[in-house]
Amino acid sequence: MSDSHNPKPDEFAWLEDLCDPRTRRFLEDENTRVERFLAGHVGLYRAVISELMALRSVFTESPAMPIGNYLYYDRTDSPDGWPVFCRRRVGTLEEEVLVDVGELASERGSLHAMVGSIKPNDDHSKIALSIDLTGHERYTVLVRDLENGRFLEEIPDVYADFEWSPDGKGLYLLGLSESGRPERLLFRPLGPQGVGHQTLLVEPNEHYALTLARSRSRAYLFVTSVGAEDTEVHYLELDRPNRPVQLFYQRRERLRYWLEHCRDRFAVLTNLDRTDLRVMFAPCEPTPPEGWIEALSPAEGVVSGMDAFASHLVIYGHENGCGRIWVHDLAQGETWPIPAPEAGVPEGLGVFSPAENGDYHARWFRFEFSSLVTPEGLWEVDLETRSVRLVHRHSIPGYDSGNYCAERVWAETDDGSAIPISLVYRHGCAAGTVRPLYLYVYGAYGAVTSPSFSPFRLPLLDRGVAFAIGHIRGGGERGQAWHDGGRRLNKRNAALDVIACAQHLIREGYACPDSLVLAGVSAGGAAVGAALNARPDLFRAVVARVPFVDVVGGMLDETSALSALETAEWGDPDAPDELAYMFSYSPYQNLKPGRYPAILAVGAMNDTRVPYWMPAKWVARIRSYRTGRNRLLLKTHLDTGHLGAGNLIDELEDAALEWAFVLACVGRDTHGDIAEKATTQACP
Repeated sequence: MSDSHNPKPDEFAWLEDLCDPRTRRFLEDENTRVERFLAGHVGLYRAVISELMALRSVFTESPAMPIGNYLYYDRTDSPDGWPVFCRRRVGTLEEEVLVDVGELASERGSLHAMVGSIKPNDDHSKIALSIDLTGHERYTVLVRDLENGRFLEEIPDVYADFEWSPDGKGLYLLGLSESGRPERLLFRPLGPQGVGHQTLLVEPNEHYALTLARSRSRAYLFVTSVGAEDTEVHYLELDRPNRPVQLFYQRRERLRYWLEHCRDRFAVLTNLDRTDLRVMFAPCEPTPPEGWIEALSPAEGVVSGMDAFASHLVIYGHENGCGRIWVHDLAQGETWPIPAPEAGVPEGLGVFSPAENGDYHARWFRFEFSSLVTPEGLWEVDLETRSVRLVHRHSIPGYDSGNYCAERVWAETDDGSAIPISLVYRHGCAAGTVRPLYLYVYGAYGAVTSPSFSPFRLPLLDRGVAFAIGHIRGGGERGQAWHDGGRRLNKRNAALDVIACAQHLIREGYACPDSLVLAGVSAGGAAVGAALNARPDLFRAVVARVPFVDVVGGMLDETSALSALETAEWGDPDAPDELAYMFSYSPYQNLKPGRYPAILAVGAMNDTRVPYWMPAKWVARIRSYRTGRNRLLLKTHLDTGHLGAGNLIDELEDAALEWAFVLACVGRDTHGDIAEKATTQACP
């Protein structure tokens, strides 16, 4: 986006024009640099990709989810890694393939196929899925008759969310604006009568986007209009579909609320008269806040979501970045936390997260539990007796959790804020011995980066590279105030927190600048880029995947739906003081001549959230400014979007490139035995 507000000319504005032959040539030349890097480190890359492929079996098949008389699951054991969605009847082993995503992609000549949602209708005779075949996040919904295998409908240019009507004869969909904003609630009858859409609701305000969800009781459809700081919910009674969509309560400045159906009431998740969220109850009819009744608010932790069952209400939350789950007994009015199901997990580092739960009347509730050293397990808790049992755990080939250690440390900023840092490393790399360290940050949208387990980190950990998560401001790890402290006119705090985390890890002997790698993805790229500009001397290397490094250009881009939706996060470019603040930290605008660490940036040609030209212009300007010969690589995926290609093989290849780059930069580019990999060294 060429910026007329900036007195400094943008010498790389031409990279925004795909019709300019220089643009394609630039991207191809940069991809060639990446290929040359891999060719020069072919042994390392092959070793890492081999280790990652060996872990592929961990994700070969997902745990089956019971819905009605069927068990639904997906597997990724095909050679190309595309998901295959399947089911089998309860009590049988005979598999029925519902949708082979690889076949769909091949039939349509696409290298990209991202599934947004897949759902059977209520009598399980049909399946519908939303799929993005370009990376532009404009989905097509396909409907398949499971009795004869034929595809009945193909509904293009809608959002990923959809819901079935109770009779299975129609779909509720979200129509998109020209810029890609979900703005219309549609009903599409299926079959011969399915000519065109019926528009049930329109959200005209470009600062709001619609989301769609059917209540677990299956009785209501909730359509939530989500703005940056407030929401508004409409609902439809599905047993009375001819009634118009009803507004529960009109939007009000800074009031956020969401609904779920809970017996004869609505459960209301809201920040009414609070900074953070709590759960209240209200009648199943349009009701102002004066009619909402306090239900519960856990004494510790921050509430972030809820789920309603016939006899219990389940509340999701977190505490300093670690997920928590509470259960509220609707009959007794008692609330209790689900206890950690495994011993030996360091205090404060166990992560609860909700799993797929299909049955509204189920007595058992499914959840997942892991830590930085504990592989994810699928658990069930009996909502009546509170007993817990393990349903499934992925087996990690050769993994022994006793070889690894997890810690929580705290970095203090100049303004006195305490930033949580979650750490994991292989034993033999204790505090006081310096090892390479990979520091990941995000810090945006109030999102929580949980310290959960990932087998894909093992190629780093087993070579003696520690892994850390900096839970910086702008995220939601410590509640709404934590988010507020790192957004809009406080956005610079996110970068200052990154620097504080790096300095603390160096000061306490966990890392040193010669082997500290900073990494971020998407919105996290703003904090990474701003920290890099301020203190390039702290880092040996930087990894920025689809990074939002041109905040000014992104917010001035009138073709993007996100620019209007996200002013509360980044600022309003039409307000002179806020635009000036964006200029003060936006990574691209604040680059300057000097020495930069090694950098790997990754972009995607069809990305509608972070356009390909953001990382491209950022790398081009760094290349023109930098002194020294540190590696500077840009990988642009020419056929995918922000969320990747949609298959496991491509995901593993991307991870192998990143890990090979990191290991080469920190001098761990050998691939001998574990003892050799995990040695430590003194800090120069």
